[in-house]
Amino acid sequence: MDPADKDLLILRRPELVEDIDIINGLLTHLISRKVLNKRMVQSITFNNPPDRQVEELLDLLPKRGPNAFQLFCDALIATDQADVVTKHLQKGDDIQTSSATAVAETNIPSSPTPVSVAETTEVSLPTPVPTASPLLASVSTSSSSAFVG
Repeated sequence: MDPADKDLLILRRPELVEDIDIINGLLTHLISRKVLNKRMVQSITFNNPPDRQVEELLDLLPKRGPNAFQLFCDALIATDQADVVTKHLQKGDDIQTSSATAVAETNIPSSPTPVSVAETTEVSLPTPVPTASPLLASVSTSSSSAFVG
């Protein structure tokens, strides 16, 4: 696997673990593309919850050959997870360009809008009134009389 692809998998690992749906046939697609074999899939899935399965998969992918990254992206797309590829696995300039475009399209002012003191609203909360619990009063009375002697 290309070092830039490995770096991208490391950089985006938290997002990938959260966003990848591994239960939706992804591993089957990776077997059919010869990225994984059945023994590897058993190792990934055995006694692991889905997020741990994704972590196991991400640990294996860099060791699965020069085309593993592209085949992984293809399998994500085939399992209706193209958004994961678009958001997290596009390389270099594609990510920077799409981020810059997204920021430019939001039309957010560059500096925060000041808020005047007259625009703020004060909210007063009721002050709790302490009450004595009859149960606590009887406990303190009985315990104090027990030690007087």
